[in-house]
Amino acid sequence: MTTDPNKKSMRTFQCRDVLWESFEQLARDLECSVDYLVNESMKQYVRQRQQGPRTPFPTASTGENPQLGITGTMRPIAPQGPAIRPARPVAPPLAPPFAPPPMPAMPTAPQARIFPTPPPPSEHAPPPVIPRAAAAPALPNAAQVLVVYYAGQTFPVTKDRFIIGRGKHATDLRLADPNVSRQHAMVELSAEGAAIVDLDSTNGVEFAGERVKRRIIQTGDLYILCGHELRFEYQWPPA
Repeated sequence: MTTDPNKKSMRTFQCRDVLWESFEQLARDLECSVDYLVNESMKQYVRQRQQGPRTPFPTASTGENPQLGITGTMRPIAPQGPAIRPARPVAPPLAPPFAPPPMPAMPTAPQARIFPTPPPPSEHAPPPVIPRAAAAPALPNAAQVLVVYYAGQTFPVTKDRFIIGRGKHATDLRLADPNVSRQHAMVELSAEGAAIVDLDSTNGVEFAGERVKRRIIQTGDLYILCGHELRFEYQWPPA
């Protein structure tokens, strides 16, 4: 009667817990079962014993198995189907062959633009209309006198440089207000007429809600200097 060498039966053996944990860790790394590792280790050990000189078993010490010479826990080894061998590494997929970038399209020469020839001028066509420039405002009569109305009083402008400001000296119309500069503005008489000029004051001169630097004065104009209203009128001198 012959014994089948591939037959597997339930066996138990004793080993140290550290060794069994090492087998479990190695089995996880190799992706196989602990039974497969233990069987392979025993096969290698048997081959080495059969090929080389035999060595005696180590002497049993206190608390060890006198037959096996080791201490530990009984570990069952049972056949559990075919052994799970380590998975082979899968080679990475081959990279696609290199494809050269497409060649840029050659620029085409711009096509010449053809403009239609204008028709010849007609003999009966009317002449083109030329826009006229806006007429300048009519200046007052040279014989008239410019008068400033402020706080119920009238101040005729009889000088080429009529100074308006807060200063007590060198001013022709004084505005007693700390917000008004010492020489705030002036009325300048020239060939083109009378104009109000801002003398780089801090709060400026306002007309119709906007700050002005220089402006020709028209009759009825109202200018504001730090809240003070100055109204200008052209009048005929008394006979």
